[in-house]
Amino acid sequence: MHRPSRLRSALWLCLLGALIGMETGAMESRWIAYQAFHPWQAFGEEALLICFHYATLFGGLGLLLGLLRPWRHPERLLCVLAFAAAVWLLPYQATSLPWALVGIAFVAACCWLYLVSSKKLRAIYLLGDGVCTVLLLAGYPRLAPSPPTTVNPSLPNIVLVVLDTLRADHLSCYGHNAVGQPTSPQIDALAATGTLFEHAYAQAPWTRPSVATIFTGLYPASHGIVTPYDQLPNNLPTLATVLRQQGYQTIGFSANPQISAGFGFAQGFQRFWSSTTHLTEASAGVHLGNKLKRALGLPSTIRPLERGVAGSTADDVNHAVRMWLQSANKKQPTFLYLHYLDPHDPYSAPEDLFGQVGMGRVDEKPLYASQELPPFPLPGSQLPSLSDDAMQALQYQYDAEIRYVDDRLGKILQDLRQAGLWTEQDYLVLCYDHGEEFHEHQQWQHGRSLFEEMIHVPLIVVGPNIPEKREQSLVELADVLPTIAQWSGATLDFPHHGESLLQPRQKNRVFSHRPREKYPIWALRTQSKKLIWIFHQQKLIELAYNLNDDPKESNALLEDASIDPLRKQLNQLMRTSAAFAPAKTQSKPLSDSMQQALEQLGYVDGQD
Repeated sequence: MHRPSRLRSALWLCLLGALIGMETGAMESRWIAYQAFHPWQAFGEEALLICFHYATLFGGLGLLLGLLRPWRHPERLLCVLAFAAAVWLLPYQATSLPWALVGIAFVAACCWLYLVSSKKLRAIYLLGDGVCTVLLLAGYPRLAPSPPTTVNPSLPNIVLVVLDTLRADHLSCYGHNAVGQPTSPQIDALAATGTLFEHAYAQAPWTRPSVATIFTGLYPASHGIVTPYDQLPNNLPTLATVLRQQGYQTIGFSANPQISAGFGFAQGFQRFWSSTTHLTEASAGVHLGNKLKRALGLPSTIRPLERGVAGSTADDVNHAVRMWLQSANKKQPTFLYLHYLDPHDPYSAPEDLFGQVGMGRVDEKPLYASQELPPFPLPGSQLPSLSDDAMQALQYQYDAEIRYVDDRLGKILQDLRQAGLWTEQDYLVLCYDHGEEFHEHQQWQHGRSLFEEMIHVPLIVVGPNIPEKREQSLVELADVLPTIAQWSGATLDFPHHGESLLQPRQKNRVFSHRPREKYPIWALRTQSKKLIWIFHQQKLIELAYNLNDDPKESNALLEDASIDPLRKQLNQLMRTSAAFAPAKTQSKPLSDSMQQALEQLGYVDGQD
């Protein structure tokens, strides 16, 4: 019998192996996109990248095996390769072991049918595989309708919206106007129909610990997220897990890489979309390919990006929400979490709704600084200022971002209203994770201080029986969890620091902190006084302010006996804020793409 040449056998195995790899990559990328509401813009490019990885792996393996020896029956080897790939891949991507076993059995049946078929049928099978691959890559996967669920029809829908990096004094409903125009007409209209909290405070000066407080009702020292590598412990009850137990469908959308499944924020959500979750991060083939590259000393395929995260605008979030609305189960009570990244730097709104000409643009690069920078007023904390014109232009850019996300928020709320997921019988909470500095204390951006511009954030609640008023009492973002739980009828049988916003206040203060950093900071505010402690070189540096006389915190009090009660309260909170810590926080090694995304947002310092 004629034995095929070694080269011919190798090329045949390489081509067929590449075809199997392309189809495997197409199926995997489509499944990942379906599961994670992957950003539609990047689907085609990333799916092709996954297909390329699999085609290279399988084709290269086929070429290597063909060069080792001339195979008399190469199709048997290909079937073994396909079956081995299924055994390796399906448990990695399947949602359960039974489904993985079903998939492996299906691949085994296909391999057997291929081996017992005639040459003509085998050719037809290969052609069908090619057509199937093209069809899988032809369009974004559509979601199947959610199955009907037996639920309590009296439960209200709840929408929680978090806008990133927005200080209270830049919303028009809090008294700010930009170039003679309101910055937030849609949010203003919401505030007019519900309760606006004049004095709401974030518990941390950057996104991940602040949102973790919203989700858990715990101060950062208890939930444990205090560094760029910490993830939310999986044994902590969260807002989503509480509502899931009450019968809610829980859906989340986040434009910020800080709030993603990789950092534990998807627990309790049935579906969780992140604009920065790449198909390639979840691909078994790409993971294996990257390991081989590192072993061979080859460079990474990740391309450097400009400041900011691609695919993370309010339009991107809204597009993902609208995709979900096409198949949402509108008969089941819904908890919907929306996290918009705007107006996080860089301040470059996709659409300038103010329409001003001649304001100019400010290069933000000189404003960027290491997260290791000391907080004000420590030595070395001062960053260079801008001219008056440049400062005006920079704040215009920031306000334009606010106006843009305000407009897009209004549009998606209208879509939710039309879909019946946000009616007059449903609730909406609109809050913000932290503010932004514009050199009030000689620094820029956020994360390094606990001054008013950093932790005084807007908070608006709308819904049935919510009074139309401007509430003057002090409240915290930790209060969001017990408030929403009360609407859902849930009983919180776990410890938390928050109080329901719907009941008389027991706390007469707000507490914020940035613990376990290079420069730990704690802050306590009452109605008129504020105390800040900074730990530096084994010493506590104290800053005290009378906010009635000095709302901008420009002149620290030197000696004031009225601060003594605050010292006692702050000392007690420092000691007890971690009392509810359930377990040691897990630190997550950052993937290359996540490391890059956090660098682009300024949370992690690069290597240069």
